[in-house]
Amino acid sequence: MMRRTSLVLRHAAHTAFALLALSAATAQAQSPATPIRIGHTAALSGPAAAYGQLARTNAAFFRMVNEQGGVNGRTIELVVADDEYVPNKSFEAVRKMVEQDKVLLMYGSFGTPTNSAQAPYLNRQKVPHLFLGTGADKWGDHKSLPWSMGFQPSFRHEAQIYAKRILQNTPQAKIGVLHQNDDFGRDYLKGVQDVLGKEKAGQLVKVVSYETSDATVDSQVVSLQAAGAEVIVLAAIPKFAGQAIRKAYDMNWNTTMYVALGAANFPATTDSAKNRTAVTLISGSFAKEPRDATWDQDSGMKAYRAFMAKYLPNENVNDGLPVLAFNTGTLLVQVLKQAGSDLSRENIMHQAENLKDVELPTLLPGIRVSTAKDDHYPVKQLQLMRWDGAGWKPFGEMLSTVREGKSGS
Repeated sequence: MMRRTSLVLRHAAHTAFALLALSAATAQAQSPATPIRIGHTAALSGPAAAYGQLARTNAAFFRMVNEQGGVNGRTIELVVADDEYVPNKSFEAVRKMVEQDKVLLMYGSFGTPTNSAQAPYLNRQKVPHLFLGTGADKWGDHKSLPWSMGFQPSFRHEAQIYAKRILQNTPQAKIGVLHQNDDFGRDYLKGVQDVLGKEKAGQLVKVVSYETSDATVDSQVVSLQAAGAEVIVLAAIPKFAGQAIRKAYDMNWNTTMYVALGAANFPATTDSAKNRTAVTLISGSFAKEPRDATWDQDSGMKAYRAFMAKYLPNENVNDGLPVLAFNTGTLLVQVLKQAGSDLSRENIMHQAENLKDVELPTLLPGIRVSTAKDDHYPVKQLQLMRWDGAGWKPFGEMLSTVREGKSGS
């Protein structure tokens, strides 16, 4: 069996997205010689193209796994579709993967709106939909979406932590929320509202949203300042998060912004804040920061850096997305190992729901992954971090993402 695979690009005649495949085989077949076929959707183009790094890293990760002998003697083949961050294109790509390409499961797909378009179909078809590149709270809803499972702390839980800190530091703070107008953004708004409750609801002085098709969010930032907001929860992807920060600087508005952790480690978000701290930026993390010298001798970070040097030498080793893919790829391999020779979809999902204190190479110390049939939140802790003009620096204690309201149950 060939262990080395190559990335093949194919163009669909009547769509704006491309399909990438590492090879062709039927994953459902049980022959030991048959590779395990896995599907993945990504934003390789469009407004969220910065996240295309996830697909490239996942492809490289499984190439490494295959060169090391695969999983239980089986190689892994990854089929990747560029859905351009467009929900209907994402749905069509997934349906093709399931019905024509015969993938065993979907793994690590990027985006809340895109995964939301996939989830009803995948759950009806009983196809595992695992370790998604989105923190939408719905992925923990094991009753409505029993075949879906996220990875990171949910957006709603993350926002609850931010709102708690705002009230602890400035109990009477006037709060504004700028969010993407979809489930991703609305989860952050719900998290803030969970913590404020009815008693403090009046402190949320302004809520504004944007569409991914918008050119800028300048007018939204102006309206937040005009409403008297003192602290902003910024639930945006990098392009728009960076615009909001830049506009605050242009206005000489020395506000505080809590930045969605999924956007924090992108140059598009922080370029306008380089060597500047007048706008206080705070975010969260659950993974080790490659730029932090604290981890230079850490075994997990060494393994990650060796992987990047060999398989992705042209990618930035300090970016957050490769770190994420290295962790989720390791977790999927654990699920497949636990599944053994029974690669039925039912057993894959059973194993995903039976992870016990799994330690991943670049998760922060003390964070381990545990799941259950009624617990589809693999990572449940968060570390706050603050921008110092050059990078993000952790501060405070590790925080648990405890639910404040009806959230994924």
